[in-house]
Amino acid sequence: MPTFDTLAAERSLVNAEVPPGQAEAIVKVVHSAVAEVVATKADLAATRADLQADLAATRTDLQAEIAATRTDLRAEIAATRTELQTDLAATRAELQAEIAATRAGLQADLAATRAGLQTDLAATRAELQAEIAATRAEIKASEQRVVIRMGALFAVLLGILFAALRLTG
Repeated sequence: MPTFDTLAAERSLVNAEVPPGQAEAIVKVVHSAVAEVVATKADLAATRADLQADLAATRTDLQAEIAATRTDLRAEIAATRTELQTDLAATRAELQAEIAATRAGLQADLAATRAGLQTDLAATRAELQAEIAATRAEIKASEQRVVIRMGALFAVLLGILFAALRLTG
């Protein structure tokens, strides 16, 4: 507790012409007020110790809370990673199945288109061969008509030649 020299304070008041009874009362009031308000070194040391203990407890609580949060977050990250890996694997499997189905569908479409084109090609080939055969037959018939006409013309020319030889001869 701080020291307050009550005797010196009372003398100062009496020297300032304050009646001694009043000076004594004033000194008592001031002494009581100072004793209640002013903290001692022991009070400060106790407060410091309390604050340091509170700070240490708070630090311990916060470190524990940080560690718990870190553990929770690591577990949540691991769970999320596992969930995402599972989703990724499922998506990969779905896409592979979809690709395989699309590939099979396209291969079937290609085979059907190829078969259709081969059928069309065979039909076109048959039509062209029929047209070629018909054209050959027409050419052969035309050749025969030309040969017959040429034979007839040759016969007429021979007849004219024999007639001309008889007349001259």
